[in-house]
Amino acid sequence: MTEAIARELTRLPVLRYFECRSRGQALRFAFGAFDVAFEDLRVPLGELASFRTDAGRPGAATPFGALPVLDWDGQRVAQVLAIAGYLAARIDPQQGKRSAEQRAFLDMIASAAHLDMQAPYTHLMWLPADCPDAQLEGVAQQLFALLTAKLDQLQVLLAPHTGPFCAGAEPSVADCFVYESLLRASDVFGAQFHDRLDAAPRMRELSRELGARPGVVAERERMPFQVTASPSEPALRERLATLQPR
Repeated sequence: MTEAIARELTRLPVLRYFECRSRGQALRFAFGAFDVAFEDLRVPLGELASFRTDAGRPGAATPFGALPVLDWDGQRVAQVLAIAGYLAARIDPQQGKRSAEQRAFLDMIASAAHLDMQAPYTHLMWLPADCPDAQLEGVAQQLFALLTAKLDQLQVLLAPHTGPFCAGAEPSVADCFVYESLLRASDVFGAQFHDRLDAAPRMRELSRELGARPGVVAERERMPFQVTASPSEPALRERLATLQPR
């Protein structure tokens, strides 16, 4: 075997995303949950403006001018949920054993977690850093109400199923999206969300079990502080901590 072929066979998947959680952290957790090594290529937040300019040019390495993008074995996949589906097929040993209905169920959960629980942080974290307290608290409480509503919906949806994970005894990529949603809410809203999570035992169990997996622990330890790429976020997070019970 030549050195070039050996390098090709051992090439790691490369996930490119910004140095924040936003649309990339659940995918990082998916690699960790299944103990699959990958190259976590993080674009500094300070390069966001230049990235937006360059990504729109012909020949850019982002099919839709956005991140995350996954490159693996010559295949380039963009868009969060497409990457999630691709990872489920590549790294989850149970995925091929699931029925079409079971796969759709997991896709539904991942989609809800991504679109309904994670994306709405953009509205909060991209507020001006000096926005009035009343505006900040109002938007924060709207987000909190949305998150807890989805928490309750997931609790009802999964309660009849044996656990601890969405598909039973073994984790799925969808669990990683739910886990990141719950972890993010806990980090941003503190005790206010912890109390609500205690009232959703099915969700608390999922979070505890997935969070104990060594690969997920490792990814959590290197997880970015920022949820979004907003330059206002650090100041907003500090202000939120004084406005809300912790």
